[in-house]
Amino acid sequence: MRRVKGTNDYFGEEQEKRALVIDIIRDVFIRHGYTEVVTPAFEYTDTLEQKDALGDTNIKDVFRIASKSGKGDEIGMRFDMTTPIARLLNEHKRLPKPIKWFYIAPVWRKETPQKGRYIEFWQFGIENIGSKNKILADTENLIIFDEILKEVGVEKYEFVVNTREKIIGMINNHNPKVNFIKLCAVLDKRDKLTKQELDKEMQKEVGITLKEFEDLNAHSINSGVNILENHFGNIKHDLTLVRGLDYYTGFIFEVEVKGMPWSIGGGGRYDNLLKKMGAEDLPATGFSGSIERLMLSMGDEKLKEMLLKQKREKVLFVGDNDEDINLIKSFSYWYKNKKIIKEVFDKGDDNKKAIEYARKFDFDLVVNWAKKDSMFSIINIKTKAEKECKIDIETKEEINKIINE
Repeated sequence: MRRVKGTNDYFGEEQEKRALVIDIIRDVFIRHGYTEVVTPAFEYTDTLEQKDALGDTNIKDVFRIASKSGKGDEIGMRFDMTTPIARLLNEHKRLPKPIKWFYIAPVWRKETPQKGRYIEFWQFGIENIGSKNKILADTENLIIFDEILKEVGVEKYEFVVNTREKIIGMINNHNPKVNFIKLCAVLDKRDKLTKQELDKEMQKEVGITLKEFEDLNAHSINSGVNILENHFGNIKHDLTLVRGLDYYTGFIFEVEVKGMPWSIGGGGRYDNLLKKMGAEDLPATGFSGSIERLMLSMGDEKLKEMLLKQKREKVLFVGDNDEDINLIKSFSYWYKNKKIIKEVFDKGDDNKKAIEYARKFDFDLVVNWAKKDSMFSIINIKTKAEKECKIDIETKEEINKIINE
């Protein structure tokens, strides 16, 4: 049996790290007034394949599941979360506005698997729908993403920003023959191609050189994103940033971390998507990021450091019958303390097996009823120290004293 390429299994310490990062992200979202939304893993393909709203680039990346009925009800795996949320809003038109939702969920795309690029990965993100103050809503994207990065300890990152309105204005004013959709499709390869390769692709697909495109900037309209520089010192304007999804209409951004070959997330404004998908015509903005890329940007040392700070003491209780278990439960400190992980080992008096099990699964202590004078033995797995104590111990300090004396 083989694991599918481009997917990952998470267990043990690796999953503990992921859960910790996800908890931090969820807490930031909730603090900013967002509530969680969950949608099915798959949608009807007529939702996922709306070319006018989503474009050809994303449609070809959809994993399709053939219909058994042959009645046109094929389904596909979601490739992002914005699309199913647009479908959800179409079904619930009377929800009070603005809507501020967040999600932390897996998505699927037909990708060529490599480090940081998977066919199944987890996205975290927000959707701010119906907020009338567009500048404030767009800026909140960066504020929240910035807060997440700071809380997980990512360093040396910057927000790369642009607006699609600016690109459209440049083209309309100076070279209206340029196909905007083709231009975006080529520029979206900016992270995958060298500058020379990107220039060659521009000439082939769009009919202009990269320099000719960049030169249009000198006569372009005001980008409308300069206000962001008053809030963030790590803003970089990049005319070649377009984002791959065709539904973006205005402000767009990506988050780049020094030393990483790809962005760890991004987003922007998509005011026309909801209307095109049959929902209410509302202004909308948001972002998404990759859990996997975020963790790669953090580095394993940082993740282990964070995990160590959150680590709970793991205690293995050993008992072989109901009487033993009841005595163990009367051991006051362990069962009053909610900051420990407790497990009962049912191999009777075989301390050797219990200690072997405790070492294998990274327990800190083994607590065993000594069956005499209502005493317990406590074994420190790391130091191998073993001491006996009474069942009425109340504090961790007393236990430490017994183990360390």
